[in-house]
Amino acid sequence: MMMKRKRILSRTISKRMRGDAGSLIPGSLILLAGGCLCFAGSVSADAGPMIPRDAWPASWFEHPKTASEMGITEFSQAPEWEQREREGTLPPLSERLPADPPVIEPYAETGRYGGSVRTAGWLEYYFNPLEFPLRMCPEGATTRYSLVKEVEASDNLTTYTLRLREGIRWSDGHPHTADDYLFWFEHVYMNRELTPVRYSPFYDNTRMRAPDPHTLEIVFEEPNAYFMQQLAHPSPQFRMPLPAHYAKTYHPDFADGEEIKRRTRDLGLMSWTSLFDAAVIRGVHGNRVFDLPVLRAYRLERVHGRNFYYRRNPYYWKIDPAGQQLPYIREIARTDGITREMAVAQAASGALTLSATFFRSSDIPFLLENEVRGKYRTLIWKNYLGADTLLALNQTHPDPGIREIIGDVRFRRALSLAIDRDEINDIFYFGQAVPRQMFVAPMSKFYEADVARNAYVDFDPEEARRLLNEMGLVDSDGDGFRNRPDGSRLNLIVETTGEEETMELVLEQWREVGLNLFLRPSTLMLMRQRGQGNQLQMIAWYGDRVGDTLFPADPRYFVPTVLSGEAATWGLWAVWFQTGGAEGIEPPDEAKELMAWWMEMRSSPDRDRRIELGRKIMRSQAENLWTIGTVGFSPKPVVVSNRLRNVPEQGYWGWDTKLILPYHSETFFLESETP
Repeated sequence: MMMKRKRILSRTISKRMRGDAGSLIPGSLILLAGGCLCFAGSVSADAGPMIPRDAWPASWFEHPKTASEMGITEFSQAPEWEQREREGTLPPLSERLPADPPVIEPYAETGRYGGSVRTAGWLEYYFNPLEFPLRMCPEGATTRYSLVKEVEASDNLTTYTLRLREGIRWSDGHPHTADDYLFWFEHVYMNRELTPVRYSPFYDNTRMRAPDPHTLEIVFEEPNAYFMQQLAHPSPQFRMPLPAHYAKTYHPDFADGEEIKRRTRDLGLMSWTSLFDAAVIRGVHGNRVFDLPVLRAYRLERVHGRNFYYRRNPYYWKIDPAGQQLPYIREIARTDGITREMAVAQAASGALTLSATFFRSSDIPFLLENEVRGKYRTLIWKNYLGADTLLALNQTHPDPGIREIIGDVRFRRALSLAIDRDEINDIFYFGQAVPRQMFVAPMSKFYEADVARNAYVDFDPEEARRLLNEMGLVDSDGDGFRNRPDGSRLNLIVETTGEEETMELVLEQWREVGLNLFLRPSTLMLMRQRGQGNQLQMIAWYGDRVGDTLFPADPRYFVPTVLSGEAATWGLWAVWFQTGGAEGIEPPDEAKELMAWWMEMRSSPDRDRRIELGRKIMRSQAENLWTIGTVGFSPKPVVVSNRLRNVPEQGYWGWDTKLILPYHSETFFLESETP
């Protein structure tokens, strides 16, 4: 009976991952003894977990057509804005929409206006993502125009010309122009107080100018092959555009210095940069400032305790194929400061209209069991992760003995070979994840199946023991665990933020080959601080940045470019790279080669050469295991109210795709006002 239950649950999850939302599972078959789920027939290590393109509208992979291109000549709007127009408190729709607005095709059907929805966590994960010059396509590998209507690049990729859509306005009605980009570059990015450390590839001698209000020209000193990706998935420093007319009131280059001091003092902040960061930079990202103009579908209207309420933006600049101004939904309520346990409980009770961030694969049985009672459906998307749990070992650790052990590729290969990925997949992912090494996504142009398949991903504990013995890591004191060559106990600490469910099992598997490693729970802030201080030995994290939007521009898990808690592999090698050898530790030739490949890759105008270099980096990863993966592209539960429409049945969920961004949440709608 138990095996029957397991098979039914496994088949149900598999069907929903293929988009069969009608597949149901009896609640009586979900309660599994001991919480251990074991299934046969795991996905093979070389299987590509690609969702077919026809799972989404074809237009989502093309530059959006405009109203004139689709023959749309009449536009309509939400009833509340019609009322405001009649009252004379809002300009006519023709003055709020661009002259030729972009048309967004909904996933399934034309929506209706109205209704309020509730979610938890960061709003941009669900209904209100940030708007960028370009937008990613659903598979996370290609981009299309959004705020811009055209981008031209010179043949040598040193000059990019952005042509903005004319007539887009911020939520306060102020025009969106090239000045919003110039302000960011000249007064935020190039301001040493606001940006003391600059993010590549914006160098001091990069030039940006605006020939007219809707044209922006960016000239780089050397070719910048991945600027387009950065326009679709900006780094934390790369926050253009900013509402310049608003931001200038917080900047001493434009505003009265005494007034800025007063504002800073009244808010209990230490400096004008803290004020600017809170009111502008973090406001843009978190959408938590009342008067901050936005280009998003929704703007903050009120706050009550931990609940934030957002109302649709009357100046939102997109329409649907029927000529209706988007978005459809009237209001969003978001609860801040919620824990994972609270989110799961609220979702199961039907309190959340759309939720996913907090959920793990192991929550799927509980969420399925409560679907009827909670009046929702559990979509099973795919986590866009090269490795759901990534293991990074610090090869520049201050302890020379640890550094020598970790730096020996035999040790990293032994760790990987001692991991039983099929067991992990069966227990935690219902056999529906992909056992694999930390590697780029199968849909990436840099992916090579044979290389990925042979990257020490097979379970071979005997070979792991042989490699460890060869290194001199033997049990010299007879306690069952291996010692260092000098006879001292080999202790390694794996730090985790508590989100890596598999680590206890991985540690058990390593103990089977005589390695006694320890888990240290941490917080994200503490782990990042320790990473900056080069204090980490080993961390368990999640392996994103594996798609063609992020990997080429930020290969931190494969090339020593960044010193951070998440990319703990490189430590002071990354500092050496960032400072041109002035600081840090000089890396070995293999790591220098990675740096050289990436430097050429990001600046080569030759697309074929860039692909060749990216594949060289991945072959080095397969050979050297700079980071170690477990399984990837695992089932991701996405809870959707039965009333919410136009949410795709299949999708990828991850940082590479900016979570909900490619799926046009501005077209989500409620089929009825009340539950």
